[in-house]
Amino acid sequence: MEVKVNALCVRATDYKDNDRILTLCTIEKGKLSAGIKGCKSPKSKLRFAASPLCFGEYLLTEKGGRYTVTGCNQIDGFYDIVCDLDKYYAAFAVLEVAERLTGEDAAACAEITLAALETLRRICYLGESPAAAVLKFVLECLRLSGYGTGAADALKEESALYYYDFAEGGLHPLTGRAGHGVCVSADALRAVVFTEEGRSVSQFGADAIKEALFFAGRVLEGTCGVSLKNLGQFVQILC
Repeated sequence: MEVKVNALCVRATDYKDNDRILTLCTIEKGKLSAGIKGCKSPKSKLRFAASPLCFGEYLLTEKGGRYTVTGCNQIDGFYDIVCDLDKYYAAFAVLEVAERLTGEDAAACAEITLAALETLRRICYLGESPAAAVLKFVLECLRLSGYGTGAADALKEESALYYYDFAEGGLHPLTGRAGHGVCVSADALRAVVFTEEGRSVSQFGADAIKEALFFAGRVLEGTCGVSLKNLGQFVQILC
């Protein structure tokens, strides 16, 4: 049986000498794995489709619950991203979050995939700060997953530092006792609120945005039970 899906390739794993196993976040069928044969050969006509960041209409054959890529009409490859280190790390942080948070639920996968594509577009073509774009994406994924930071409410109580407690599931001023959670400064928390409200964070310094992204990533990891190695590496390289 042949299937057409609009999909973003979020991972490509080498298999045998010239094949790969792709992880595809699709609009129509949720997240799925598909083999692609001979794609590592320089002469392969599907070489482009076997790389992360490829977004296109994939043609798959399904047999016994397993998918094989037989064609791809590429819509975008976001090629300019690989020419800039910050953009490159940002893009792979986006792919990682999309992979970790999606599954067989087609509607949920579609929402996160579309958010990921919009983030990649802003990074690649619109000149948006990679850190600000990824921060917006992470917070949007939190919202789509049914969670929030509670940052706006927490800032109603003035404090220099705040603490997100995973055990209590809430954000509150740091009182000196910390359990299992993550601290964040008031300035970084305001950057979170601005992002959640769709406002520009250009007035905040690089350190505040970096801290806000670290905080949002930790909250996403803790609430959704995922590990985000690429996101952590991206935060580390930020100035």
